[in-house]
Amino acid sequence: FPRISPSKFRRQCEEAAKEGTAKHFEERYAYSGRAYSYSVYPSEEGLSVFFTDITEALDTREELEKLSLVASNTTNGVVISNKDRRVEWINEGFTKMTGYSSSEVLGKLPIELLHHDQTSIEVLNSVREQMAEGRPVAFEILNRKKNGEDLWLAVEINPIHGEHGELQRFVTIQTDITALKKSELSLSELTKDLYRQNSDLHQFTYIVSHNLRAPLANVLGLARLLSVGDRGAAIYDEAIKNLKKSAENLDVVVRDVNTILSIRNSKLNLEKERVNLAEVLQEACNSLQEALCKCGGNISIGIAQDMCVSGSKAYLHSIFYNLLSNAVKYRSEERVLQVEVNCYHCQEEGTVITFKDNGSGFDIHKAGDNLFKLYKRFHSDKNGRGIGLYLVKTHLEAMEGRIEVDSQPNKGTRFSIYLK
Repeated sequence: FPRISPSKFRRQCEEAAKEGTAKHFEERYAYSGRAYSYSVYPSEEGLSVFFTDITEALDTREELEKLSLVASNTTNGVVISNKDRRVEWINEGFTKMTGYSSSEVLGKLPIELLHHDQTSIEVLNSVREQMAEGRPVAFEILNRKKNGEDLWLAVEINPIHGEHGELQRFVTIQTDITALKKSELSLSELTKDLYRQNSDLHQFTYIVSHNLRAPLANVLGLARLLSVGDRGAAIYDEAIKNLKKSAENLDVVVRDVNTILSIRNSKLNLEKERVNLAEVLQEACNSLQEALCKCGGNISIGIAQDMCVSGSKAYLHSIFYNLLSNAVKYRSEERVLQVEVNCYHCQEEGTVITFKDNGSGFDIHKAGDNLFKLYKRFHSDKNGRGIGLYLVKTHLEAMEGRIEVDSQPNKGTRFSIYLK
């Protein structure tokens, strides 16, 4: 066999015969590209040689060694897992990125360690399906580091197939995009804030063009009338009364504007505190005690004494007061007012506070987008300025909360407040 005369196989056979010891080794032949694993055993009769073709296994191992060399020198996280998705190897970049060492992740599914409460189940299910089919997949997902910090990753998973197309393992490359996601979130918040400011601008334009102009025009007109009128005439006293009323209306609008501006400005520097909800609700009830006694209404409170949220006590008092005040103001004349206030906590929504009454209600579909807008009213038979619900929504937004409403005419209204 002239091709094997200079080979490792020949040298190992000669050493086995000379030393009388078994030899185990591997060798790849350049002329054919094939690789074999040998076991050579010496005996009195000569040498017994057992060999196995390991070309495919050696090719895979060499590819992994090359990949490992590259992966070890990249800042991205690299994970090599078997066909069952269990980790076989990780690079230093993965450890630096997640905080988990090789010994902590070997043999495990990455999601077992990195799972976040807000990890998208839909994304995970889609990834599993594509991996099971042996297809490459790319996605973004929110994970959690070993120290508990959020970790946004851009992930690319590529399947490795054998010579006959069978799935052997997966190579996963992970890129930390946490900073990018934070920037996107900041940009999204900025966009929302600009939208709110633009909405405020329209609101203030409306105030100036309608609510301020009307009483101001009345004041100016009455002032001109008084300047030329006869002080002894009956119309003079009537004009004085109307002038006073117009000035009071003007003052109310100016105070409304100041209130709205103060909320918008304080949102930027709102200092949250731990607020006991039962205490604040009781204070709001006390403020409305006289009105409740006059109408014979009853408020049922279902809030635990130790239930607390992070927010502004003043804002929460204003929210509770306005919702209860509306319940009293827009009660039904056909039955005694009953208001139920309940509170519970759920993982998805945070703290939920509900206000349910049996009042006159309103057509929520007719109200549409105007429900929480400034100076919008839905009960023409009741006095009101149309600012209460606007303040409720604005206060909640300042505390990063939201409100939902459900109402039916002559049946009642239910408000649901959500606070994280």
